[in-house]
Amino acid sequence: MWFPSVVASAIFFGIAGFILKFGAVRMYSVPHILFGLYITGALGFFLYGIITQQLYISVTLLISGSVVGIGSTAGNILFMKALRIGSVSLTSPVVNLNIVLIVVMSVLVYSESPGIYEVTGIALTGIILLRL
Repeated sequence: MWFPSVVASAIFFGIAGFILKFGAVRMYSVPHILFGLYITGALGFFLYGIITQQLYISVTLLISGSVVGIGSTAGNILFMKALRIGSVSLTSPVVNLNIVLIVVMSVLVYSESPGIYEVTGIALTGIILLRL
């Protein structure tokens, strides 16, 4: 059942990325766009936690959530800056190289062993980027 979730996630992230590009092209205020993104995201996670009865708060969760939030904010500010200058067809694939970093870190930290599909995907990504 992971595949439908992955496809739906890609669609939602794709739509969100396009909306960010839309705002960047029209020179909308980056702080306002990102404030809207994070406030609705926080509300969405809060409601999801209530609906699924999985809402709990701890110091560890607040600290780790803050670290993720800071990283996400920095990444999105830089992404918006890049979208204002560059084309989305080049900017978005390069930004999404974070997936390679996630795979490498998962191998190092969690001792995951990527299969042939993961290795092939990373290799193809590298080849495509070298051709840009």
